[in-house]
Amino acid sequence: MNEISRESGGRIIDGRSIDLIRMTNDQGFAVELTNWGATWISARFPSRNNTTDNLLLGYPTPEGYISDRFYMGATIGRFANRIGNARFSIGPMDYQLEANDGKNSNHGGFSGFHHKVWDMEFPGNGVIFTLDSMDGEGGYPGNLHAEVFYQLDEENNVTIRFRATSDQPTFLNLTNHAYFNLSGSDDILKHSLQVRARKILETSEDYIPTGRFIPVKDSPFDFCSLQKIGNHIFDDNQQLTWNRGYNHCFVLDKENPGIPEAILWEDTTGRKIELFTSYPGLLLYTGNYLDSPEPGTGIKTFRMYNGLCLEAQFFPDTPHHPHFPGCLLMEDEVYDHFIRFRFSEVIKDQKITDKDF
Repeated sequence: MNEISRESGGRIIDGRSIDLIRMTNDQGFAVELTNWGATWISARFPSRNNTTDNLLLGYPTPEGYISDRFYMGATIGRFANRIGNARFSIGPMDYQLEANDGKNSNHGGFSGFHHKVWDMEFPGNGVIFTLDSMDGEGGYPGNLHAEVFYQLDEENNVTIRFRATSDQPTFLNLTNHAYFNLSGSDDILKHSLQVRARKILETSEDYIPTGRFIPVKDSPFDFCSLQKIGNHIFDDNQQLTWNRGYNHCFVLDKENPGIPEAILWEDTTGRKIELFTSYPGLLLYTGNYLDSPEPGTGIKTFRMYNGLCLEAQFFPDTPHHPHFPGCLLMEDEVYDHFIRFRFSEVIKDQKITDKDF
């Protein structure tokens, strides 16, 4: 039986309390959330070594999240990742966005959803965070109503469902920006990853997709079978050099919906995450720019490669590439997508299933 509790975090912003919500299942798996940014704070999961660690990077107090520069566990919107030149067109109308990353817009600009207090509902089987974004906010058209529904079940699935409607056509791309570290300490270079993708998006030096798809075969981006993150992250490859590591969108094959799109595994603890999603892309980010003076939970300071993100989403810069899967939300449509993270433990000396595809 999933138990849900709520307590005040001791901070008031815009007249509303920043609260901590905890969901716990009968297996003892606990997930914590906050209405600041509809943020996923922690995932406390046991290991075969009889330890229970927080597998997400995070902060011990609300102040850490309020001053955070790394989108730690936050809901990203209106548009995950970058839009080139901070502008797009819908029909004859041009829209200028907030340029918060050089000349480009990243993660919704200065008006991003990660720095807003969301309303909350408790339907009994999870938590629904809701937010209304006004027409013109961040430069985006349309009055948008967004919902983020977090659920924890007895099979140790954390499901995040994103729903939204708008009264005008608008581009929308919502995701979660949790940083995972399955060891609970150190870096993620010895984590093993598999991604069901045969192509990635090529990017320019400022991380904007060129529109070209690059095959992963015989490259540092080939995770079609389990590979350690650190095996090729320091290879002499222009895409890796520009990004200090992995910061790339994988084009998911989407051929077998019943199997995970990605698997993340840490051998020492035996912890494993399987990712399922309705989205067409998976942004792998290996924490290449983490550098925080704020004290953290689990890992006390955040440095390069302390955590990695698996951000299921539409492709970055989609408004400028008609051949990408479309994410233009029309006024008579409902945006409805999900990301599911299945947490488990591999028994000691048992080999993890590793199948090419």
